[in-house]
Amino acid sequence: MTEARRKSAAAISDAICASCPSATPARRASISTIGTAVEEALFDMNNGRMNRPVLRDKLLNLKHNPALARRLADGDLTPAAFAAMTNDDMASAERRSEINELRRENLMHHVTADGRLPVAQGGTRRESFPGDISALEAMLARDGERVREDDDGIEYEDH
Repeated sequence: MTEARRKSAAAISDAICASCPSATPARRASISTIGTAVEEALFDMNNGRMNRPVLRDKLLNLKHNPALARRLADGDLTPAAFAAMTNDDMASAERRSEINELRRENLMHHVTADGRLPVAQGGTRRESFPGDISALEAMLARDGERVREDDDGIEYEDH
């Protein structure tokens, strides 16, 4: 194992130990073994190369999610399974709900590539484009769609 890989394993072990501050020396040795096993699994998953961004993501998730680090330290999660986890898999339940809420909110406010706006609440009404309306109308005209504006300033698509 190279010096860089030893440092990576030590960093992983330190991140896990941070979630177990009252660990005994024997427990710390066990956690050191887990850190080495995680580093080896990451190294093997990347065809014998060190992938620094992936390592950085794993370290940050261990530091910011003590429950995940404790699961790894307690043996509830194997080093190979941890190495294969995505950022979404490593997120805490609270963080997952925040991410899902942000995704839902972003879907309600996006503009599609062809310039159409999302249908609000499953209806046929579309909120007017907050930017340049002429650009939106040009995009819609190019697609052969007709848009009419009602008295309330909300655009409707004719189907």
